[in-house]
Amino acid sequence: MILNGNTIKTLSLDNPVTLADHAYSYEIFPMAEGSQVTLEEHASMTVYFYSTQEIKAEIDISAQTDAALNEKNRQMTLVNGGALQLENARCQITCRRPGLVVFVAGTKHSYTTEMTATFADDRQIKYVSKPWGYEMWLNGEHPLYSIKRIYIKNGNQTSLQYHEKKRETNLLFTGEASLSYYNSECKDLANADLSRIEQIHLQSLTCIDVEPMSIHRLKANSDILLFEVSTPHLDDVIRLDDCTGRKNGRISAEHE
Repeated sequence: MILNGNTIKTLSLDNPVTLADHAYSYEIFPMAEGSQVTLEEHASMTVYFYSTQEIKAEIDISAQTDAALNEKNRQMTLVNGGALQLENARCQITCRRPGLVVFVAGTKHSYTTEMTATFADDRQIKYVSKPWGYEMWLNGEHPLYSIKRIYIKNGNQTSLQYHEKKRETNLLFTGEASLSYYNSECKDLANADLSRIEQIHLQSLTCIDVEPMSIHRLKANSDILLFEVSTPHLDDVIRLDDCTGRKNGRISAEHE
């Protein structure tokens, strides 16, 4: 279903799934105990490990030169998440406990010729406070792509917004939400008639792919958790309406 630049698709996580493969790649691997996956198609990639319980995964990395990735990192026991950043390297993941979901974002080329692998647990990942919840920038401000973990509290909503350059692909992982979109063509988005905004209800495991110059807003009908992959234009936000009166672009206070 395409709603004026917002493409909606319902997913199943019974098997690996690809959500995007254009300026960036976005893949999800649900892993059973004892299962294994090899990641080697991207020169640059972020691998995020998510579970609602304690997890254990063995990770073998080849062509890595980063001394920070020592033997301790090769058999990691993580509590509800951690991110592995690879540049010009590959990895093989073996799941040792059930319930693990692996999110992978990346590009075909890297911004560097060096081979590196670095790991950060959830406590080390960049945290951005929002009036409606929070974002975790899982690969910081990577120059080629972004991957975020996003939490929105029940009853709260994002800005009604659009992006001039940024393209994003969101997975509503848990909870229920409403997507607001513009119901007709509009050549002047900055002065769009907001009476033409409509909503559609979304269940968990729904993918929302948002093209540039597409009006959109998400409202949480329960506590919701999303995982977003996008182009690196993180300050490219034109807000048409915001419950707290935030202006366009990055809000510095949210990053303090």
